[in-house]
Amino acid sequence: MLGSRWRVHKFGGTSVADAGCFARARRIVEDSEESDITNAVVVSAMGGKPKTTDLLLDLVREASKANKAGIQELLSKIRTKHEGVLETLPPESRDRLQAVLDRDLSDIRYLLRAVEVMRTADNRLLEVVSGYGEQWSAQFLTELMNTCAPRGSKPWVYVDAREVVTVEQVGGVGICWGESHRKLETWLRNHQDGKFGGLVITGFIASTQEGAVTTLGRDGSDYSASIFGRLLGADEIIIWSDVDGVLSADPRRVPAAYVIPEVSYQEAMELAYFGAKVIHPKTMTPALPGCGGKELPDGAAAAIPILIRNSFAPDKPGTRITVCSQATRSRPEVVCGFSTIDQVALVNVEGSGMMAVPGVATRVFQAILQRNISVTLIAQASSEQSISLALPWAVAEEARDALRDAFRSELDRGDLADVVIHGPCTIIAAVGDAIAETPGVSGRFLGALGRAGISVLAIAQGCSERNISIVVRGDDSMRALRAAHSAFLSRLPLAIGIIGANDVTASFLARVNESSDLQKNFGVDMRICAILDAKSSTHSFDAAVASSPESGDSGDEGGPHLMVLAELDETIDLESWRDTLQNKGVPVDFEGFTKRLERSAAPHRIIIDCSDCEESAEKHAQWLNQGIHVVSYNLRAVGGSLPRWESIAHMRRRRTSTYSVDVAAGRGLPILTTMREMLAAGDDVLSIDGVFSASLSYVLNEVSCLPSTLPENGDAATPRFSEAVARARERGFFERSLDRDLSGDHAAQHLLIIGRELGLGLLREDIKVEPILPPGEKVESLDASLAERVAKARERGAVLRFVGRIDVSKGAPLATLGLEEVPFTHVFASLRGAAVAVRFHTRRYRAEPLVLQAPFMSAEGFGEGMFAEVIKLSRQLGARGWAPQTLRRIPSSSGILLDAGIEGRRVPIA
Repeated sequence: MLGSRWRVHKFGGTSVADAGCFARARRIVEDSEESDITNAVVVSAMGGKPKTTDLLLDLVREASKANKAGIQELLSKIRTKHEGVLETLPPESRDRLQAVLDRDLSDIRYLLRAVEVMRTADNRLLEVVSGYGEQWSAQFLTELMNTCAPRGSKPWVYVDAREVVTVEQVGGVGICWGESHRKLETWLRNHQDGKFGGLVITGFIASTQEGAVTTLGRDGSDYSASIFGRLLGADEIIIWSDVDGVLSADPRRVPAAYVIPEVSYQEAMELAYFGAKVIHPKTMTPALPGCGGKELPDGAAAAIPILIRNSFAPDKPGTRITVCSQATRSRPEVVCGFSTIDQVALVNVEGSGMMAVPGVATRVFQAILQRNISVTLIAQASSEQSISLALPWAVAEEARDALRDAFRSELDRGDLADVVIHGPCTIIAAVGDAIAETPGVSGRFLGALGRAGISVLAIAQGCSERNISIVVRGDDSMRALRAAHSAFLSRLPLAIGIIGANDVTASFLARVNESSDLQKNFGVDMRICAILDAKSSTHSFDAAVASSPESGDSGDEGGPHLMVLAELDETIDLESWRDTLQNKGVPVDFEGFTKRLERSAAPHRIIIDCSDCEESAEKHAQWLNQGIHVVSYNLRAVGGSLPRWESIAHMRRRRTSTYSVDVAAGRGLPILTTMREMLAAGDDVLSIDGVFSASLSYVLNEVSCLPSTLPENGDAATPRFSEAVARARERGFFERSLDRDLSGDHAAQHLLIIGRELGLGLLREDIKVEPILPPGEKVESLDASLAERVAKARERGAVLRFVGRIDVSKGAPLATLGLEEVPFTHVFASLRGAAVAVRFHTRRYRAEPLVLQAPFMSAEGFGEGMFAEVIKLSRQLGARGWAPQTLRRIPSSSGILLDAGIEGRRVPIA
């Protein structure tokens, strides 16, 4: 029978927590039955709240205090817990097992009397008492399997593991494989000569070579399953618990964590050591190839796959743990998962007196060893000038004292700085079989943390290791874990706060709401955490401009200004955000708004300023300094005072947070982006000119158009200036206000921003502006004079355009803005409608300027542009985009064409 094919099932405490769980376990085993495979089932003590093993250990503690009432209460709980299962069995089975339970509880009382007398309990007695739970569970399941088995089927047999599993000493240290194997063979021969349907085996308990009862320690039942898997030469070991498998990260910290289909034994051990609670490292040892060595018969040392599955969702495939293979070494992501250890102290020993002095590391470790302190991670400078030890926070002060004692003379001489404790810290480990042989993994890992603004305190990696371990501050642990996970294994979560409740905001949120597939393809997960309805200022960027109904600038629309904050790890409902803001909003509080973003566990926080609010603009530099990225439609920040601009520029250089006003400053044109790329490529900008005001572009295109665009009746069809302004207002082409546009104020703001981005410390007064409409004049007053000017320009083969220009070709910058005559052949003359355009004159484009132009951008367009900026920013932050693996080939009359449509599996690209 020992030579037969076997499958070992293991049901943990949560999987046998009550009568329903026992019934589910029975069905799982029955569904797995195959004619050529015998099932062996290892069970834990009943789990739930409270756990049986905890109750048994509590009994001994109460007995050591002679607490008779406490003992009686615990015994009652144990009885009630198990009788709930017995009630589901037929009367005959129930009576038999009730007698077993009564007898065992009587034996336990007898043992407790000795503890009461001695007022203490040694480990041997604890081992005996704590193992009863597994005996009861195994006997209950055996009876249930037989009771529900079809008539005539072979019986299931109960196995007390103490009769088989032999260890070298109390506490389960070292399995005696040869002796355990011989005992199992004898047991099988003595029990119906193998004529049974399966085995139900107690987990956790074993015997010493002297015959004393012992246990296998923490996670001993899982360990029992792998031990019996090795002794039986099983095809596989299935660990049934309440989780779906080995996860890529702790799902409580990383909502995007998922079940890893397959990991190697070594990967699973690394993940388990660094905090993954699904399986204990020692559970895998018996399943490793070669375990047992010469103590076991030939052919009994093959690797045994371990499957982690959920007994509450048996239809899910779980995780398969097996030998390192091509599958685990060739993952596109390289890393299979991340694990953490919290409450860690980083103890640092540093000083010039340590440099190149032999034996310093030895003295450090000897000092720690003498205190019996376990070191989790070591980081050391090549010069030995610094050694950092990661160890449990609870023993940090003891370790520091030990090191101070060991280096007392060096400390007194000043050769060694004081031993310093940093923490509490968290260790985050990236695990994968292919890490050591794949270039760039460490850079990707550290880059993800750097982009999230998280400082790494220490790092450790061996030359052939499967993990990279880093130490971060405990407060940063969740954000660090999510940043690392998204860099390799999942979409990048972005916590977004929005300022402004206008049409631009509405367009942006609508785009986010409808773009779930697009976000998935670009590897990003946008979470709208906060919306703040900020007051719009009625002031221009440099001086007050009166607000009036005629001007079109209504300023503050009145009514309360509110904000709404989502709960942590939640997002605001984008279908009803306006109603939420109106009905559930609280008074605007910029500090509370900012703190909500900072509290988010998402690795990156973004504020999107869709307002024209002065108070918001004042905070842009502060947000950058706090590590928050800013995407702005609000030009007041960079087009306002020079000190504010310099503060923002300083933070852009100093911090990793990014700042973008490109969409708003370019009116839909990538002016700033193009300019930066030119400068970064070594080009020199000589001058920039352009039509920056969409409203004035429309008005002048109407009143001063090319002759070729005039109808046959000529000038009679050309509208007056006031008529063109009225049409522009009706169509919503005035961008801020009628006054600001006609005075050139708004266009000057764009010119100012471009100049500052060029590195020119421009002030508003440095720009010489010729306004179309002088201050205090009516629009109608320009009809005649402008018409005359248009006619004279046409006679000279030109049209009028409102052109801004920055010229640095002669050294001192010259910035101008006003009406200019441009030839019919000029690119500005050919603009249509409310289009804008810009020309770059550079050393590279000296003969022919580089031209960018675009039509009028509405609020909807700006919202789309802001969305595009966030997507671009997410790529810079490490979001893993997606690309089609194959292109579909389509036959055509002219041959074979490549269709750009996406087909097949998407694969990640860096």
